[in-house]
Amino acid sequence: MSNKKILVIDGMSITGCDWYSTHIFDGVRASGEQAENLRQMWSDMGGIERVNYDYGKGKELVKERILCNKELKALIVCDLSDTDTSMLNFVTDLGELVLEFTKRGGWVLFPTSEGGCLVDRVLKNLFSVPWTSKGYYRSTWDVPPEQKERVLSLFGQDTPLAPYSAKCCTIRNAENHACYGASPDSRHESLSMVMSGNLDASRKESNSVTAPEGLEANFDVICCAADIGLGKVAYFGDVNAEYQTCFLIASMVRTATNSTLDISLDSITLSNKDPLALNSTDFGTILSLKEQGNQQFMQKKISKRFALLSTSD
Repeated sequence: MSNKKILVIDGMSITGCDWYSTHIFDGVRASGEQAENLRQMWSDMGGIERVNYDYGKGKELVKERILCNKELKALIVCDLSDTDTSMLNFVTDLGELVLEFTKRGGWVLFPTSEGGCLVDRVLKNLFSVPWTSKGYYRSTWDVPPEQKERVLSLFGQDTPLAPYSAKCCTIRNAENHACYGASPDSRHESLSMVMSGNLDASRKESNSVTAPEGLEANFDVICCAADIGLGKVAYFGDVNAEYQTCFLIASMVRTATNSTLDISLDSITLSNKDPLALNSTDFGTILSLKEQGNQQFMQKKISKRFALLSTSD
C-alpha cells in the first residue's frame, strides 16, 4: 500500500488519454531547464501515486487509495473533462469521499481543460462554492494585488508570482478566492478578439471579462482556491497546461504536503452507502488482501492465495 502524500486521479479526460497529467509532471510545454525543475519539485515532495479512475470503472481502486493511505495530503483530480460520463460518475462514485477528505484538511486540486462544465456541474454542487463559468479565451493573467498575501500562503512565500499568458476557461464570483485573473494590464490574445479590435481585457472594460459598470470587483478568474472545512479546493482553468500553470500546481501541492493535520479517514461513514456495505477499515483490508491474492494467483501460488483469503474469516 502506498504512503505517498500525493494521489493523482487520472482516466477522466475528454481526450481519451492522460495528456494533462503528463504536462504537469513532465513539463511538456516547458524548456529543458524548466521541465527538469518541475520534475525535481515533485521528486522533492516524495513523488506521486497515480491511479486510473478509467471513466468510473476504477472507482473501487480510487476509494481504496484515499481511504487506506494515512499519509495522504493532496488529491489532484486531473482533467475531469469528459462531460458525458466522468463528471456525473465522479460526483456519484467519489464525491462524498472527496468532500470528507477536504473537510478534514486535505487539499483537492482540479486542473482541467473543460473548466466551464467542471465548475457548473461538479464544483458548485459538491463544494457549495459560488463560482460560475464565464468565458474561454487567451489573455494575460496576474495575481490580484488585494489577494497577494493569501496567494503566497497558498503557493509558498518564496514562489515567484509573475503574470503570464494562457488560454483558459474563466470563472466569475470567485473574486474572494482568486489566485490569478484579469488585471489592469491584461490584454486579449485570442485571434477573434484581436481582429475585432477588442484588446483590453482589464477589469475596467465592459464586455467579456468584467461585470457591468460599477461591479469591477467581479472579474474573470482562471485560478482560485477556497477553504472547505480544514482543507481547500482549487481550480486551474488553463486548457493547455502551460508551464507556469504546472509550476503553480506543484507549488500549491508542496504547501499541502507540509500540513501536519491528521486526515485519516478510518472512521468515515458514507451516507449513501449500501446497508450491507463494509466500514472503511474492513473495506480497505479486504481490497488489500484481494490485491495480494491476485498477485499470488498470477504467480500460480494457489495455496498461498487461499491462505490470504482465509484471514478475513
